[in-house]
Order: sequence, then structure tokens, then C-alpha cells
Amino acid sequence: MNVIVVSLGGLHAGCLGCYGSGWVDTPGLNRFAAQGVVFDWCFVDSPDPAAARWAWWTTDRQWLTAQPNRPAARPLDLLRESGVETILIRDTSELLDRDEVAAGFSRVINFGHRRGPGAQAGFAAAIQLLERKLKGSRFMLFIDCLGTHFTEQTSDQSHSEPPDVDSDDNEDNEVAQGDPIPTPPIAPTIELLDSQFAEFAERLTNCPQWNDSLILVTSDVGLATDCTATGDKALPALREAVVHIPLIARLPNGLHAGTRRHALVQSTDLLATAIDAHGIIDSAARSGTSLLTEIHRETAGQRDHVVLGSAGTAIGVRSHDWYFVVQSIQFPPLPDDAAMLFHKPQDMWNQLDVAKQNPEVVDEKLRLIRTLTDSR
Repeated sequence: MNVIVVSLGGLHAGCLGCYGSGWVDTPGLNRFAAQGVVFDWCFVDSPDPAAARWAWWTTDRQWLTAQPNRPAARPLDLLRESGVETILIRDTSELLDRDEVAAGFSRVINFGHRRGPGAQAGFAAAIQLLERKLKGSRFMLFIDCLGTHFTEQTSDQSHSEPPDVDSDDNEDNEVAQGDPIPTPPIAPTIELLDSQFAEFAERLTNCPQWNDSLILVTSDVGLATDCTATGDKALPALREAVVHIPLIARLPNGLHAGTRRHALVQSTDLLATAIDAHGIIDSAARSGTSLLTEIHRETAGQRDHVVLGSAGTAIGVRSHDWYFVVQSIQFPPLPDDAAMLFHKPQDMWNQLDVAKQNPEVVDEKLRLIRTLTDSR
């Protein structure tokens, strides 16, 4: 099956109605969730937006080092060599320190978020591709939207047209920049993204790819905004609002529609899923695993934990029962306040540190982290 991935940047899972939010209206994403499978526990590999993209497209952990971790057998190369066209549509290039992160795609189409707020131009470009170029093709289409990562917008909304997907110059596509206006409040921005996604999903139902594609909706990282409870005591980069992201999967013909999965999954699983969806045998050892396995699984999932972090300086281990957060462990012994432990899922927003009351759990998580770091 073909694969369409949509990332709505900076979106914490708790901002969506299908994850229990009641303060912001997201009927489009809620409707899509009712047609698909909702993963309750999806977490970032790294809270850094550039590292998050390396994790997506390499299927490998990025939190162990400040430099990108590049596997020898790149998933994008494997897809392309197997006859799968890989297309990236994005307005996120300014988030990245190095554009090398997009290397490996068959085609990259850039559009500027200053064409107007939200993801409308990217969605329109995707529909053009699906209607004009990708009929009968094997493909993975990745739509990477800036989402709530705006720092400014333009007061000129006249540049709302999508980039021309037939142009050979789209890699260098530049857009006019008007006078910046203040960043919009987060709730209206999310509602705008939701309405634009709803329009995209509606148009997608009229494309032949709707019922032969796996469609994944997720985010790169969350943002600690007013959509979350206050008082999170975890290290800022690893707070709940940053690391817990949405993941919704719609299978062809709506298989398993309206169900939820409690498996622990992570950003590194996206391209492993694309490889599996295309029936490609992948013999490489990867951190990511296919979400299709979890979708068809009736049990809690094959992982008992996920590990995430920020360039080796702050590391978290999340299980169904615990969230352990620690500062760099390269120079033990640890200071008393270096490690924190929160009981899950009761303590949703990491408000009660119980590390001192559970020293055996702390020791177990530290051993796990040291095993992973020593293996690199």
C-alpha cells in the first residue's frame, strides 16, 4: 500500500479532542481519528525539531549525540531503490540547521509559511500531485507543516496559492514577505490547522489513493503552551507537552476504524512503517519498528519502554507505569536533584516527583540508559 504522512508541527497530543482536549475545537482531526486507529502513547525521539526529522527519516535514535546519527542503510534509499517514489512537501526548512536532513527524497517541494498561516498551500500541492502525477504509482508522500511553530506571519494573505508541482524550480521556490504581525494565540492556530486538514481529508476522499493508502497524521514535537496543565516538574525539554505527540493511522478501506492502541510508539517508527507497507524486506537493524505490527496486535505492544532525550544532556525513559527523567549521567554520582520519577498514567503532567520513594525503579532506569549509551 502507498503511504501519506502529515506532520502538523508543534502539536501536543493533549491539544486534540480525540486525545481528551475540551478547550480547543478540532472536529476535522477528531473525524479522521474516528476513521482510523489512535495511538495513545506516541513520543518523540528528541525534542529538537531538526533531530526529530533525522529520527523520522533514518528510523534511528538521535538523542544520544548532538550530531545526526546516520545509518549506513538509509530507509529513503531503500524505498527509492525498491521503486517507491519519495516526495517531501514542506514549509519547515527554516527550522533546520542543515538542509541535509531532507537528502534522500526523490523530490522536495518547498513552500513558505509566509504565504499565509496554516498548511493550506502544502495540502493543495499534495492534492495536485495525487491527482496529476501519482496515479498508479508506488509512493510515500510526506507533508511536513510548520504548524504551531510560527514565529511570525505576513499581513499580506495574497500568496495562498500552492507551489506549482509541475515546475522544476520548486526546490528554490521563494515567496514574498510582508510586514510581520504578532504570533497568533495557540488555540486559533490549532483550529485553523484543523479546518485546513479537514478540507484536505475531504478532497483526499475523492482521490483514488484514498482507499489504497496508509495515512498517518502526527507531529514533530509538542510545544509547552497554554493548552497544557501547569506545574510540570520534568526538565523543560522533556516535559509532557513537548514529548507526547499525536499519532493517528487510517488504513485502506478504514480497517480497524474507531479503535485505539496503547502500545508505546515513537517517531523512529514512521519510515519503518512505510517500508513495511510497501512490502519491502528490510534486513537492517533499526531503532524503529513498523506500526502495522502494533495496529494488528491485540496486546499492549512489543515495547515495554521508549527512550528519548536532548543531545545526550537530558534523557527520559517512558513506560506505561513510569516516566524517568535524568540529566547527563556521564559523571556519576548523580546530584540529588538530577533524577526525577513520575508515576504514570496517574500523574499526567509530571507534578509529583517520587524518585526518592522508589530507588529501585531509579536504579533500573539508570542501568537501562547506561546500557544504551555504552552500546554506542
